Amino acid sequence: MKPSLYAAGSSLLALLFCAPASAQLYGGFSFGESYLEDVQTGTSSLLPQFDLFEVFGAAANDSERLLWLVGPDPLSSASGSLFGWSYGDTNGPTEIGPIVTDAGASYRWDALTYDSINDKLYLALAFPPFGAPSTARGIWELDPNTLVATQALSISTSGVSASISGLGFNRADGLIYAPDDVGLQIVAIDIAAGTITPVAGSGYISGSADVDGCTVGNNKVYLVDDDPTFPPQVFNLGTGTYEAPHNINASSATSTSAAAWLASSLDPGTVYCTGAANSTGVGGDIEADGSRFIGDSDMTLRASSLPQNAFGFFLVSDTQGFTANPGGSQGDLCLGGSIGRFVGAGQIKSSGSTGSFSLEIDLSNLPGPSGSVSAMPGETWNFQAWHRDSVGGSAVSNFTGAVGVPLL
Repeated sequence: MKPSLYAAGSSLLALLFCAPASAQLYGGFSFGESYLEDVQTGTSSLLPQFDLFEVFGAAANDSERLLWLVGPDPLSSASGSLFGWSYGDTNGPTEIGPIVTDAGASYRWDALTYDSINDKLYLALAFPPFGAPSTARGIWELDPNTLVATQALSISTSGVSASISGLGFNRADGLIYAPDDVGLQIVAIDIAAGTITPVAGSGYISGSADVDGCTVGNNKVYLVDDDPTFPPQVFNLGTGTYEAPHNINASSATSTSAAAWLASSLDPGTVYCTGAANSTGVGGDIEADGSRFIGDSDMTLRASSLPQNAFGFFLVSDTQGFTANPGGSQGDLCLGGSIGRFVGAGQIKSSGSTGSFSLEIDLSNLPGPSGSVSAMPGETWNFQAWHRDSVGGSAVSNFTGAVGVPLL
């Protein structure tokens, strides 16, 4: 599994998310209408495939272009089900099945988030039903294959009195962030340590007291209020301060109760140079998947159409170029300027039986001839892969094509 912003409400639900494109978009979903809104231009477009769909929580898996949703079980409003929606699908979400705990209990779940580092889904239970133990309040890990939820952290044993109805995973630090309607602040949840810690300076903005949705994107926490007149609030984890709120131009009032961040997918960047034919008879391909937002720390390079079991590594530069057959290579180098090589521990790859390899990269720590370099918003960085090959029994080398990625 693998994330911009999604929100849904209790009576008239809304879904708020940033769509898989270069622009940042919010998506609003309610019983009456659903829409995408570009927060930079304020323009909106309707999404009828989400009409009449009730959502309690959502989480995005960008690598599979899938939005996970948790909502009421169609057969029982007192329990919850997992749903899935593929990006761009003209049909509505599809039910995967009802969720049960490892003890066989069914709950109406309040939030959902996706840990894209450890490939895990997490649910939040803020209000256990009558008769359920108070220890049930907390964070649960959900297996999307078995639909069994296992408690990962109990609020009652965390030492903090918190009411959590939204979750957002942050790739930048590996923590989950959530609104706490008891303390009226944002809290950081460390599943491994079993702790819930208030975030300094994150007290709710005046007038907000019922935050029902939360998500994290570009190292910022987005809070979605139940009050449809209260715009989503944005807390910058880097500066420890709130930014100007984002307004949603819905044509009808909608109360919101969930949020999810969909990374601005690369689709798959701009390939500006094609690879020369290798021993397979075709040129090697390259693509960059994930997010253009540096703060998301979510980009993966993939090289394919390579000879089987060939070793290789990725190259990077902020300058495009062209050098034919460098060092006697069968291919062309399409990078210029200062060129870095991803040859650190675990970064030299084998194409294996699939003729492909991939590498997750850190845009704040790119290799360079004189040391690591941090990419900056507004820059375009270019990537290419070098690999070994064999022609007529002789060892040679080649390059894939090259892709340029403008960063935000």
